[in-house]
Amino acid sequence: DWFGLFKSFHRALIADASGLPEKADAIYAATLQDTATGSAAPETWMRNAQAYASFLARKGNKDKALSVLDQAEAFASGKVEISALRDKITKGEKIEPFVS
Repeated sequence: DWFGLFKSFHRALIADASGLPEKADAIYAATLQDTATGSAAPETWMRNAQAYASFLARKGNKDKALSVLDQAEAFASGKVEISALRDKITKGEKIEPFVS
């Protein structure tokens, strides 16, 4: 159900923007694991991966953030926004929230 993935992604964004990091982490992670539905809504799945990696990097979990980007690359390689985020995280640059 592609719409379930869409709703889950937006719940994670809302939790993240609302200062609920444990809830955001759990929802981002669950959405990331739903690769079967992600194939029906690949852009939403990729945006979730990008938002989750930025969330993790902002929380100081650089290794896990890069691991999420590895999953995104395996799902759909060659996405410029994923490469750009990986570069910023690797360089230790400030990562802005996906939404604010």
